[in-house]
Formats: sequence, C-alpha cells, structure tokens
Amino acid sequence: MKKLLALFIALVMVIGVNLTAIAAPGKFVSSPSGNSAPELIEFSNESEDCDADLVITPYSERHTLPEEMRQKFEEAYKDILEATDLTKLCTALATLAKDKGIPAGDLAISDLFDIYYINCGDHDDHGYFDIVIKPEALAGFVALLHLKNGNWELVKSAKVTNNGTHLAFRVDDFSPFAIVVDTGESSDLPQTGDNSNIALYIVIMVAAAISLVVIWKKSKKQSD
Repeated sequence: MKKLLALFIALVMVIGVNLTAIAAPGKFVSSPSGNSAPELIEFSNESEDCDADLVITPYSERHTLPEEMRQKFEEAYKDILEATDLTKLCTALATLAKDKGIPAGDLAISDLFDIYYINCGDHDDHGYFDIVIKPEALAGFVALLHLKNGNWELVKSAKVTNNGTHLAFRVDDFSPFAIVVDTGESSDLPQTGDNSNIALYIVIMVAAAISLVVIWKKSKKQSD
C-alpha cells in the first residue's frame, strides 16, 4: 500500500509541474519559464573595434543575471503578466496590428528573453548590432518588442528568415526582448488562457485516485 501511495504522490507531482509549465498567465502564450534561450546563430557590430560577445538568458535563468538586470527582466515579465492588451504597452505595435488586420486581443507573447554584452568595456560608441537568433518557435510572428528605459519599443528591423526558423534584427541597446505572435483562429498557436490540457490532467488525476481506492479495497479484502 505504501508503494501505491508513493506512486500516486509522484504522479500528482509530475502533473503539477506540467500544469505550471503550460499555464498561460496574462498575455503569454504559455509560461516563459518553460522556454529555453533562443539559439544565437550569428551577430556582428558595425564597429571593427568592438570585441563584445552576446549572452542570451531565458526567463527561467533570470537568477543568473546581475541584480539590476534581473529586476528589469522581472519588471518586463510583470508588464506582460498584468497586460490585458499588448497594444497598450506599445503604440507602434497597435499601429502594426491594425495595418495587418490583427485584433489586439489575438496578440500574445510567445517568448521573453534578455540579451546583454560582455568583453567590451566601452560600447557606447560602437553602434548597432546585427543579430540572428533561433527561438523555439516563430509561428504566427508579428513583432519583436524591446523594453528600453522602462518603455516597450517596436524593433522595426525584426524579420523572420531561413524558412521561418530564424529571427534577424538590428539594435544598439540591450535589455529584455519579447516576441509577439498572432493567436487568432487562423493560427496554430493555443489561445491565451487555453485550459484544454489542464482539463486532461484533472481527468488523469481523478482516474488515478479512483484506481488507488479500488486497489486499496482489494488489498484490504485479501488481508481480511
């Protein structure tokens, strides 16, 4: 019986972890804590004197950042978590969505990550970086947002390349970035707040509990 109870507890813990990973708070498609860092494919700086290297950090590893950067990262997360309409965070995104005919309610964040540079003591005069990354997914890509000086800005240069697998963009400053996608009916992405998987896990938990009770009763009868 103890073994059965331990198995049931393990099952509940596994389901609980999955529920946390698939939860879609605020205007996130799913929790950014479940995403790995986008792969850095290549980058270059317009200054030949710049020796900087780039580091990309996913939200799940924010604790590895210096305190000030971590706080900015968490502020970015909070902005999106509390948002009911992403276009309210960035007026340029509102214009872009209108031009594309995408309802504001269909916009969501599929990935949130931070980029910073190292090995360059004086980057202020080194200008722009041209960057190419490979996120986990770019389906339904609409825009790339950048939190700069407390305000969300649209990275106008951002475009999907390499048959929809890479994202190329040009920036001269670093901090948190967020990928905006279309989750409308024509998209393959789940709607924000989609609870279909949660319902499935609940059914599994109930079934497991019933099975445990049945096995316990049988075991009790046999012992009697």
